[in-house]
Amino acid sequence: MSLKVIADSLSLSNMASKTRSCEEKEDALIQLTCIIQYSEGGAVVTFIVGPEGATETFIVHKEFACFYSRVLDGMFDESSIKHDRSSQGRRRALIFKFVEGQTQTYRMDDVSADAFRYFVEWLYTQSLDIEQLKPVGQMDDHRCDKEDLCLAELWILAGKLLIPSLQNTTIKAMWKLGNEIPPDPDTLHYIFNNVAAPNNPVRLLVVRQCLQALSNGDLRVEDLRAMPEDLLVEITYETATYLPEVQSMDLNDLLVTTEAK
Repeated sequence: MSLKVIADSLSLSNMASKTRSCEEKEDALIQLTCIIQYSEGGAVVTFIVGPEGATETFIVHKEFACFYSRVLDGMFDESSIKHDRSSQGRRRALIFKFVEGQTQTYRMDDVSADAFRYFVEWLYTQSLDIEQLKPVGQMDDHRCDKEDLCLAELWILAGKLLIPSLQNTTIKAMWKLGNEIPPDPDTLHYIFNNVAAPNNPVRLLVVRQCLQALSNGDLRVEDLRAMPEDLLVEITYETATYLPEVQSMDLNDLLVTTEAK
């Protein structure tokens, strides 16, 4: 089965699933996984995703995974071996550079299964089905609730796997979603806990989104208190940097009014 045929099949399935219930979508995903696993001539690799005790298994065509990611291509390369010979000149062992090359399985405990579903979707369709951008009656509430966090995880995962095109697709979706309201506090904390550089694109994006929400009056004091401290520092810096004028403070404005005797 060719890459194009599988990608077209998955694209059609995604389109049809827009009006399906959660249970129907899960059934469709199981069916597609079986197609992937048993398709003719298509070697597959396995991803075990999620924290210990709550893992999910994803089976993906090796050709897709390795085509888009040099990191995965190196890990799953079965030819990445060296020969070790004993003093008698006999071949003693085949030693793989990566254990994934031998097992064709990659354990990922630093990304959620929900976020990884978006990754698999992108591998096969080169697009992301963003739930929050659908008409209200067609939204999957469960997926909507986690979508901001999933996209943040996906952007970071794409960086680790050296897939800049996926990073760009993801940040475009985050840009659209943040035009109305910035990401929820859990997503903001995840970004600032996992992205160190202040000038990183995803950090710059959420800082500007928060600034925009502040200027529109869409953020309350309670919202700010729930944000990461580093984000508040960056918001303060950006505000001071981009204000057209900084008004000088008048001491008289700070004095308490006293009664005349």
